[in-house]
Amino acid sequence: DRDKFSEFITVSFRFDYHLYSLQKTGARIKIFSNWAPQSTDRIIQIVGEPAKCIDTIREVITLIKTNPIKGPVSPYDPHNYDDYYADEYGGYGNNANDRRG
Repeated sequence: DRDKFSEFITVSFRFDYHLYSLQKTGARIKIFSNWAPQSTDRIIQIVGEPAKCIDTIREVITLIKTNPIKGPVSPYDPHNYDDYYADEYGGYGNNANDRRG
């Protein structure tokens, strides 16, 4: 349904905007644009000093609590891990770029 997709994009964009604004905590934040395999989850990478990362995680949790998910939810299952695309969705593993030539 196009209206639901549009609403999802709007909510997703708003959420991304808030996450990027969290960089004021001093931690570096990367939001992977690709969903984890067979899920609606996206990975957020937080890098920095431990105290700054903890502050950022607290802010992310607050943001998630105040912006409930709308629409279907499909949590990530580690059994769906994909080594080949792990670097594109934020998964760990071997560097997939080495196998691409």
